[in-house]
Amino acid sequence: MTFPPKVWDGVLRRLAAELPPFAIESWLAKLVPEARDGQLRLLAPNAFHKNRVQDSLLPRIKTLLREELGHDIVVQVEVGGSDEARRETSQRVQEVCAPEPVREPRSVPAERVTGRAQIAVGEGRPTAATRTSAGSAPPPPASLKLVEPRSPEQRSFDHCFDNFVVGPTNALAREASLAIATGRHSQLQKLYLHSPAGLGKTHLARAVALESSQRERVRYATAERFTNDFMEAVRAKTIPAMVRRYRKQLDLLVIEDVQFLTGKNGTQLELFHTVQELLDSGARIVFTGNRPAPELDLEPQLRDQICSSFLAPIEPPDTALRRQLLRDKAAAGGVGLPEDCLDAMVQHLQGSIREIDAALIQLVTTASLLRRPIDRVLVDEVLAAKGAVPGGNTRRPTPSLVIEVVARFFDTTPAALATRSRRRDVLVPRQLAMFLCRRFTDAPLVEIGRAFGREHSAVRNAIRVVERRVTERAPSRYQLEAVSERVRDALEPTPGP
Repeated sequence: MTFPPKVWDGVLRRLAAELPPFAIESWLAKLVPEARDGQLRLLAPNAFHKNRVQDSLLPRIKTLLREELGHDIVVQVEVGGSDEARRETSQRVQEVCAPEPVREPRSVPAERVTGRAQIAVGEGRPTAATRTSAGSAPPPPASLKLVEPRSPEQRSFDHCFDNFVVGPTNALAREASLAIATGRHSQLQKLYLHSPAGLGKTHLARAVALESSQRERVRYATAERFTNDFMEAVRAKTIPAMVRRYRKQLDLLVIEDVQFLTGKNGTQLELFHTVQELLDSGARIVFTGNRPAPELDLEPQLRDQICSSFLAPIEPPDTALRRQLLRDKAAAGGVGLPEDCLDAMVQHLQGSIREIDAALIQLVTTASLLRRPIDRVLVDEVLAAKGAVPGGNTRRPTPSLVIEVVARFFDTTPAALATRSRRRDVLVPRQLAMFLCRRFTDAPLVEIGRAFGREHSAVRNAIRVVERRVTERAPSRYQLEAVSERVRDALEPTPGP
């Protein structure tokens, strides 16, 4: 480097004082710094990461570098860097940005809720969850301390973009949500987020509302709340007041769980006219639901209105995202998961983010109540209690299994996908198979390429093509969802003997 590494460390420390821990872990820890020819290159893992750093962090990074060096330096964000270099950088960032140890007992504000119980770091006043009677065992270590949950109003501030963990399965939904929240794409006026329960729809919907409310007039409501408001207005004959509340002087309306409106034709009609009037006035709309828009059992006019939105599916987290989720959520509560424990939870918790949350809470709470360390034995007990029994008959996700499922979906053979044919009926399934091998397995690009008789660069190119295609074309997104569902079904645990 043309300047000492401590310069970048100084920038990281100052950013750590300004940004929430999730922003440091999610964005800065994955940048590999390289100094060359008097310039600093920050190597990001993908284009999405690069664009996010350029848009949100680069100006501040340049300012801090100028203050550290005493002069300006050219900084460029590019896609690149090896996985090994990124791991080393991530470890370095954790060391540099680690908070100073607490020297004396003091009350520590709650930082993050992960479920019914919250994990907090540091010494604090005993709560109902941690008080012990005289003569009982000493309290658990501070890293396993439980504090009382916060109110719904306080918890709503947990749902922001900085603490939403991003991976290939939710990147499109997250980026579309951020775009509509900031209004940076004038043509993006309607957004529909859809997924099964527990994958982050509510987090993104509330993050949109929170981000926009800092400068705009926003109304957030579930479909159930909208229904209750409408029925009460009908009974009390106060429809004009409801119309003013939901239609007048609004810049953004967020309606969650639209599938709740099934069979409620009057409420659907009211929502349709509400949305239409807001769109005509230039406002933006965000819907969420638990299924693809064409499958919603709603009145045709409202369903068509939702179908014409930008459709952003959220899929179950892949291996890499599950690992990141567990690591981030544990770190946010000051809990260190041993690597073998993390590996076991990543392997056996293959459901929703809500299930991952529940398992982590179960683990930490059990360790706290029983005064036990978090080790592999305790993790196995928790996984068994949650029904994710270690050592069960779970099919190991391998490239060959994914290729087999994709070939069957497209009525072809794995051998055909490994040919050099450029015919569309072979090329598209091959690209999807490469993309899904990356998503569902831990295999490196070299191993995936070998399964197709290709170099790793061909796999990387196929992944980029699929990412671009599903972003630009709704039919391609539906096709990817359908194939992904087949792969997930193939990976489902089989009943034990």
